[in-house]
Amino acid sequence: MITSLFLLSVLFFLFIGSLLYSVNPVLGSLLFVVALLTLLIGQSLEFGLLMTFFTIPFDRCFLILKGLGLTVSKVFIGLTLLIWLVRAILTKDPFPLESLYNSRTSILILCYLLVSILTAVQARDLERVVEVLVRRINVIVFYFFLLNLIRSKTLLRRSIQLLLLASFFITLVGLYELGTGDQVLPKSQRREELYITSGGASRIQGCAGNPDFHAAILVMLLPFLLTQIQLVQNRYPKIALYILLVLYCVNILGTNARLGLLGMVVAFSLVFLLSEVRWKIPKLMAAFAVLLVLFGLFSFMPEKFTAERYTGESGLKSLEYRLGWIIMAWEMVKRHPVFGVGTGNFYSEYHRYIRTVPDMVPRVPIIIHNGVMQIWAENGTVGLIIFLLFLLSVPLALYRSREGDDREMRGFRIAIFTSFVIYVICIGVIPALEHEIGWISIAFAVILENLSQQRRSLPQEEMVG
Repeated sequence: MITSLFLLSVLFFLFIGSLLYSVNPVLGSLLFVVALLTLLIGQSLEFGLLMTFFTIPFDRCFLILKGLGLTVSKVFIGLTLLIWLVRAILTKDPFPLESLYNSRTSILILCYLLVSILTAVQARDLERVVEVLVRRINVIVFYFFLLNLIRSKTLLRRSIQLLLLASFFITLVGLYELGTGDQVLPKSQRREELYITSGGASRIQGCAGNPDFHAAILVMLLPFLLTQIQLVQNRYPKIALYILLVLYCVNILGTNARLGLLGMVVAFSLVFLLSEVRWKIPKLMAAFAVLLVLFGLFSFMPEKFTAERYTGESGLKSLEYRLGWIIMAWEMVKRHPVFGVGTGNFYSEYHRYIRTVPDMVPRVPIIIHNGVMQIWAENGTVGLIIFLLFLLSVPLALYRSREGDDREMRGFRIAIFTSFVIYVICIGVIPALEHEIGWISIAFAVILENLSQQRRSLPQEEMVG
């Protein structure tokens, strides 16, 4: 019956597509592609899931409809989610409903969403509020999407491998920008200092269209790469992973982003210190020595890299902006301590509160680059408490998943925890609350918890049988 439904949906897309093709070839062709994807995902939900992971790191390069923010990854998520829902309803799978409340993280996420919606009633700019809520709902739906589709260690492993495979191609994009000085997505730049330092060095922006976000993607994926290097035993795959590690380091340094350098230090430190490897400290020192060598080599290319953003000789204006936005957010908290000014309203309240820091922030409204203060200002102390409890629940979920695991699962747990820590750091310096890679690490933490519960329940089930 399920197969028949998929075939009928494909025929429907083909029929409508054939009618539209004569009027609008682009739209008609798009429907033909949708029909093909529906057929492939209908045959294998794993295909839709893995293609989602492969396309996510490409970010803005795979943008289809700019006005709606529609990307190829969202197409895969939408089709896979729809087909999975049909299957779940027809098979009466209880897990979708259970996933809403079977972990503290899931419950707190729903509370976080509820507070976001309730405080949005204070909206001054409805369009802006809807934009923020849609982004927030998207990542929450994505979180539950991953929880319901990844129910085995094998699929978790393959998902991580597809993320790393995709990251190889985005590092090649960064390498191209480093070598040529040309931006792949030049139209995405709004201010010159985002892609050229005050010393004249170009900054890699990659597929994210922004140096800080390109660095953020790579440093959040770096822990998975480091643990994969430890887990892989075969020589040639390990060599390939080491090459990818070099590409990561070159790309991160090429962004001239302080976030990137900090993220690398955190990733190497936590992965080495938490892993069960011999000679931890010497190996960690060797890794930092290699980073210093790369740092030194880059210093001989002033048109590609300058150390001024790390030494404080430049980039101080962006720090001043961030401090000014935090002060503005604090003023909002003082006037609206319980429920805040409303979801998305920091942007619309910008001109009212800019008088508190008139010389520190741009006159044109820009969203605050500190997620914690954004939640506190927009959703009040109630929203902040729920959000902080939600963040705390993630490492607790990883802690509860530690029983009865093997070497690979321990590696996954270390990588997920480190990636999550880096995501929290990113929240503090860039507008990354709804960053997909960060929410992947959150979902992976709960997935590990679920897998651990499955392992603990198996002996009891076997005894009952």
